[in-house]
Amino acid sequence: MLNIFQAKISDSTLDDITSEDSNRRRRLLSLAALLVIAAFVLAALLGAFDQK
Repeated sequence: MLNIFQAKISDSTLDDITSEDSNRRRRLLSLAALLVIAAFVLAALLGAFDQK
């Protein structure tokens, strides 16, 4: 069994960064969410939600 003093610890702050290809789906979902929010705000500014 390893104790805390025998553990291998990386000093790099970049170890958890993934490649661009592995983040593609998350980036596309973020872009889609941003576009939906922008469309909602634009519709509100144009008065699409005004009640008569």
